[in-house]
Amino acid sequence: MQSKNSRLKLILLLFMAIPLLLAASLLNAQTKGETEMTTEKWTALILNQNHMNMLECYDYHIYLENKQMLYSCTFHGNASIADRNSLCKLQDMPVTEADLAELNDFLQKLPLERPAPKRPRAPHMRAYDAATFSFLVYFGTYVDRYSLTAKLSAEQKDELRQILHRLFVRVKDRKNDNPA
Repeated sequence: MQSKNSRLKLILLLFMAIPLLLAASLLNAQTKGETEMTTEKWTALILNQNHMNMLECYDYHIYLENKQMLYSCTFHGNASIADRNSLCKLQDMPVTEADLAELNDFLQKLPLERPAPKRPRAPHMRAYDAATFSFLVYFGTYVDRYSLTAKLSAEQKDELRQILHRLFVRVKDRKNDNPA
């Protein structure tokens, strides 16, 4: 009788262990494959910098919404493309996959990884120096998306900003050609 109970317990433990092993293998496969941009298309990109020197502030967003790529950005630019305040502003302009080809090539070369968890700040500490930089690439839908980032060198930051600036000029020209 005791050997039947021990066999039943062993079988029960095996059945309980199988889902755990499957979940662990799926998680391991997901984390190994998430740096491969060829396996899944990115759905949003955010690049921004806040700085005490306003001329060094910029904000770029590209995201997929309703099966359409949308682009918005704000940065300080030269007089030929900027408004009265020397700001280049653009919101919710559609871009095509062809427009994003140069950006996709750049992203393919980056070693993307999960961002480090944010450290909680003490509630009474104020950050007077507002110099911050963030670069995130999102994958998946809004409900179940995850983000990846890469540590960009100064040259990579400049190259990425130039790519996004060229995209801005193309989209802005398109907006001026097709007023709403």
